[in-house]
Amino acid sequence: MRSLLVIVFLLVNAALGSVSGGVLPLTVKDVCLMLRSGYSSDAVQRELSVRHLADTCDAAGETALKGAGASPTLIEAIKSGAYETSRAEALAAIEQRAAQAQRQALETQRLRKMDSLYQAQRARERAAQRPHETRAAVADLVKGDLVHWNNGSVGRFDDETLGSKKLIALYFPPTGAEPAVNSPCS
Repeated sequence: MRSLLVIVFLLVNAALGSVSGGVLPLTVKDVCLMLRSGYSSDAVQRELSVRHLADTCDAAGETALKGAGASPTLIEAIKSGAYETSRAEALAAIEQRAAQAQRQALETQRLRKMDSLYQAQRARERAAQRPHETRAAVADLVKGDLVHWNNGSVGRFDDETLGSKKLIALYFPPTGAEPAVNSPCS
């Protein structure tokens, strides 16, 4: 999972970098993410030599790097400023990341809205199918077992007419009850 996050992160950064004309410098948070996902300290140093670092490493950053598994050599190189970018490049990178975050938030909002519309449409479709499915299920369940009271006698019910009915009502007389002889049921 972490490897996938790093790959997605690096692809997004590469895409953003290609749009802006260069590769964005890394942050201490990016370096920690790379280390946690399995990059070695040497691999991170090679990446830093190409992309540089937009942050300064304070005490909290050093603690985060140690927690992520950074080697003392990597921490010292970062703290010494060997990989730092110019202040103007760092500010430009921060602005680009903020713009990217805003675009991602808008896209996420749009996708959530589309998903909720899709889910509502699916719910309407399922609701429209349920009555027919329920009728068909009831009709299949009682097929061949139904009888009806007609002019004082009990007769078999025609199962073919049951499938076309919109409403199906079943009557279960109480146990031991006898039907009334002069009942007006039809």
